[in-house]
Order: sequence, then structure tokens, then C-alpha cells
Amino acid sequence: ADALALRAGSGDAALSSQYLADVAHAQSAGPNTDGRGIIAASKDMLSDCDGDYYFASVHTGATAWYVLAASGVNPFSL
Repeated sequence: ADALALRAGSGDAALSSQYLADVAHAQSAGPNTDGRGIIAASKDMLSDCDGDYYFASVHTGATAWYVLAASGVNPFSL
């Protein structure tokens, strides 16, 4: 969402907004959510396709990326 918003190409703003809305929905309705952070996956044991897994638990990294995207901040130019 953040990369799309910063790229600002045709249709990027709408798609970025939709992604942010989807993540906000996951924050309120996802499994194991507490409403204060973003879960790392939509379900437990979601494969990362490299032999490891993601879990539906609140995750600092996922929450940080959401905050950056929702704020329109480019993390590579801070």
C-alpha cells in the first residue's frame, strides 16, 4: 500500500486505499487480533513458501508497515 501510494501511478491511490481498508478489517476481525495491532497472517501456519510459517498473531513489523502506509511515509527517506 505504501509503495503504491508513493509511486502515484494510474490507479495506485485507489488500490493503496483498498489494501489499507483490507488491513484495517483484519485488525478488527482477524483471528487472534486485539484491535491494537496488525496480525502477520490471515490464519496460523500460513506457508512463506520457503519452509517456514506465518501465524495469525499481532506482529510489530506488520503493524509498523501499516502505520507507515496509512501515514504516507516513505521509510527509505526518513
